Amino acid sequence: MKRIQLLLAVVSAVGITRVYAGEAASPDKLGAHWARVSDQAQIQLIIDEARSVAAGRSSERIVGKHVAPSLQIPSATESHPGSRDIGTAQRARITVTGNNAAAEFTSGEKLLFEKINNTWRIAGGAMKVLENASSPSITSAMGSGVSVGETFINTPVSREHGIDRLTREVTTEKIDRALFSVPDKTTSYYYAHYMNSAPYVEATYIQFVTDPEWNRIIYGNMNRWLKSYENVKGPSSITADADGRVFVGETGNKRVTVLRVTGAGNDASLRPQFFIEGMTSPSDIALDDRGTPLQTADDNLYVADAATNKILKFSVGASSASLIATFEGFDSPTAIVVGKWNGASNGLLYVVDKIAKRIRVFEDLGSELSLIKEVNGDYTQYFKSIKTDHFGNIYVVDNVNSQILKFTSSLELLDVQGGADMFAALGNVDIPFGKIAVDGEGTYWAGFDQMFAVEQWSESSGAQRRTLGLRMKNINFRTDDDISAISNVFTLTDFGDVNVRVYDNDNRLVRNLGSSWMVSGGKNIVWDRRDDDGAQVPSGNYRYEIGAKSAYRDEPTISVTRFYLPLYYSEDCGSANRQDDSHLVQGSAVVWGSEPSQTTNEHASSVQYRF
Repeated sequence: MKRIQLLLAVVSAVGITRVYAGEAASPDKLGAHWARVSDQAQIQLIIDEARSVAAGRSSERIVGKHVAPSLQIPSATESHPGSRDIGTAQRARITVTGNNAAAEFTSGEKLLFEKINNTWRIAGGAMKVLENASSPSITSAMGSGVSVGETFINTPVSREHGIDRLTREVTTEKIDRALFSVPDKTTSYYYAHYMNSAPYVEATYIQFVTDPEWNRIIYGNMNRWLKSYENVKGPSSITADADGRVFVGETGNKRVTVLRVTGAGNDASLRPQFFIEGMTSPSDIALDDRGTPLQTADDNLYVADAATNKILKFSVGASSASLIATFEGFDSPTAIVVGKWNGASNGLLYVVDKIAKRIRVFEDLGSELSLIKEVNGDYTQYFKSIKTDHFGNIYVVDNVNSQILKFTSSLELLDVQGGADMFAALGNVDIPFGKIAVDGEGTYWAGFDQMFAVEQWSESSGAQRRTLGLRMKNINFRTDDDISAISNVFTLTDFGDVNVRVYDNDNRLVRNLGSSWMVSGGKNIVWDRRDDDGAQVPSGNYRYEIGAKSAYRDEPTISVTRFYLPLYYSEDCGSANRQDDSHLVQGSAVVWGSEPSQTTNEHASSVQYRF
């Protein structure tokens, strides 16, 4: 019995939540955190993603998923010289009233929002994307790019038992079993109930792993039991919904088998429900909750049929499924996933095909798929699986190079982890989602910050665990000739709450650029060298701090950069708002008398006057 308990602490490797009689451990205490952002944060994320279109970092059609069909995506309509500071010129005052909200910008524009099925979208108004969508006349860089934080955090499979990696050697030693022949695909089912009184948390977490060589599915529960389901033939794909239905693609039987988790605790098991026929080789399957993850009655199921170069779309009911669309034009589709936003499906379909060397994203228009973008790998890569997280970031497994590639929803590469020294023939990953009921608040469907990675089964490899983190990559600072503004560029590898503060050499806060939620991808924040009162800061040493906090945890990732700003001042010729800098001087002042003629400006390369 002790060996079985130890094994389940290992097999259920994506955040080990347990429920004992009289004792409960929350997912948070055991390292698993679910994404949760406020209504205001969701609205800030939509605004930031709309800005990314103007910067060329996001697809207009993908961002259009957050805009009412009758509206156009906000775009760059006007340049605002002198208003390049993201902390003021584009800061929005957001007010939320029920399922409606408004974002008012200091530039005078206003956006209206509405919430449908717990998802916000732009319902009206306008927003000018200001000049800081691109860097302002960059001519020089201040220091080299650095990176802080981690996108993929190495996490032990079981801290309690000191197991970093699940391998054949571990299972043989602990339970005297090989456990798998060829572990292939993996998914999970999760439910947690947070209560106001003891036992406070009740949680059920089942991890499923297919083994096509031995024609079975191994699954385990956080209560530390382990079972197998063996009425399958060639299980090639697997996924689960919020109600505990488990969909299994079987190449041997040329069908999808629908199972359901029944019972609880040690009595939980898989029971067959019905079959979905009409395919040749279901290489992968993907569930589309149609924007309502907690309402499974309207779900669709995509099936990639590699043998016929088609993707089949089924409408899934309680006891049967019907084919509603067939999409052709693929070249051996082997991996698919449905896009997400804030945990819910958004009508995007990502497909790996062309003998696993091409990734494409489509918009499902009902009777056809419309191509949005594609990314092609090189001859050394083999994309074996594709998954998404709570915010729609895309994770692709490169089997040949044993790497995990993370992309934005628009397929902008964010980060890479792996290699032969880290993974052994990495084949599949699972990013778990779950139904979370909180007494007094409601029920949520959310993704967790965990990743379960399945690799080659051997004496030294088999499965690893990662925690999804936030990294700021290639942080750099650039400026123009006059050093009148500082442009801070970097890549954010996950959605995060970004805050920027500037301190002087005496550790006094001179500028708080504010806090705002941002989507993953390239960022450019411009500071106009002014303090919180609007006055230009003098020459001297300054400390520039960027903090980014993910939606999963409160601990921020912080970058600190120190730099010197040379003398820069303006003669405004009577201007009341200090915006018309008609006479700019850069350099160091040299004074040898009290008269204007007894002063000059010394510059490293030349004396510079601007009229």
